[in-house]
Amino acid sequence: MAQSYSVDQKHSLVSFKVRHMLFTMTEGTFERFAGKCDYDRTLHLLEGEVWVDSLTTKDAKRDAYLKSSAFFDVEKYPKMFLKLIRVEGDKARLELTIKDIKREVLFDMDIKDRLSLHGTISRKAFNLHFSKLAETGGIAVGDRVTIDIKIAKIDVMMENKE
Repeated sequence: MAQSYSVDQKHSLVSFKVRHMLFTMTEGTFERFAGKCDYDRTLHLLEGEVWVDSLTTKDAKRDAYLKSSAFFDVEKYPKMFLKLIRVEGDKARLELTIKDIKREVLFDMDIKDRLSLHGTISRKAFNLHFSKLAETGGIAVGDRVTIDIKIAKIDVMMENKE
């Protein structure tokens, strides 16, 4: 019988990495997120949301740009969403929604003490573009974004029994 768990932000992580200037990686996290999952030996349900304005790359100027209408546009699209479609062996097929654009993505999955998901997406597939110079030059910021999600198995959700 699967157990229902809520995501505990203190013991969980939503992070990303993207190549910058050919030689370095820009890394960041989203500090505010919520979700739930049902699993026993396998994953049965996963739903989550991320507040985009909680993004941090430890560079205030870059963070302001990423949150602006030129990139994530947090005023119009305040959240990103993730939903499990199905499990395929040690992979999870997920529906990822960014800026109201939904795409299926396949992530590696590991369930031990916690649920770990690791995958790569195309930022351009979600209409996440930088300046024309960066896009045409092709060297400023990579298209492939690596995403890591680690969810601790903490809070069992209790059903209301009245």
